[in-house]
Amino acid sequence: METENKYQSSPVMEPESRRPTFLSVLCILSFIGSGLMVLFSAFMFLFAGDMKTLIQGSEYYMQSYVAGDNAVLNAFMILVVSAASLYGAIRMWHLAKMGFWIYFAAQFVAIFLTFSMLTIFINAVFVLLYYLNYKYLIR
Repeated sequence: METENKYQSSPVMEPESRRPTFLSVLCILSFIGSGLMVLFSAFMFLFAGDMKTLIQGSEYYMQSYVAGDNAVLNAFMILVVSAASLYGAIRMWHLAKMGFWIYFAAQFVAIFLTFSMLTIFINAVFVLLYYLNYKYLIR
């Protein structure tokens, strides 16, 4: 007669499949930043014509991508890049290596869309920090 083991171990995540805290923090920050950019650029894409009329009518009008001739196209490109960045961060949250490459490509394209030194610096720092966590991505 065989005895049953009453104390069977429950399935636990293996150490190599656990997401490090720092990677989780990076992903959450990317969710916030990219999510806000998706919302902002979707708003700009939908209302670019109205915004252009409103801004050009003000005394503080300055030519920018918001009120320029290509405002709709610029807003759409930023929307696509922000959505790709968000998708890459979601994939990295699930520890997928492809998420890093999607995020990297989106940040690389974002550099050419914004031409802001602050944006270039922030994008470079985030890509570097994600790269340092690349070894934890398992799929």
